[in-house]
Amino acid sequence: MRDEIARLGGVVEALTTRAREQGTVRDDITGTDIVLLLGGIHHTAAPVLDQQPQAWRRYLALAFDGLFTVDARTLPHRPPTGPHLTGPRQSA
Repeated sequence: MRDEIARLGGVVEALTTRAREQGTVRDDITGTDIVLLLGGIHHTAAPVLDQQPQAWRRYLALAFDGLFTVDARTLPHRPPTGPHLTGPRQSA
């Protein structure tokens, strides 16, 4: 599973780099940002998916709007590094 996650992270990073170079997305967006946003979208829509299975589309559209370069403000904080996407942190 980790190999698949790493491969997905590499593909998303390459696509995001290409989109930045073409001026399609903000200069401060990384592939890791995209992967984390997609996970957040899934978790955001999860409570209503039984009754509204397409609800995730609304949140995906909201996230995409924030990626575009038009009227973009500088994001607070630096993006996370790597794809260290191993799942939720376990409490001790």
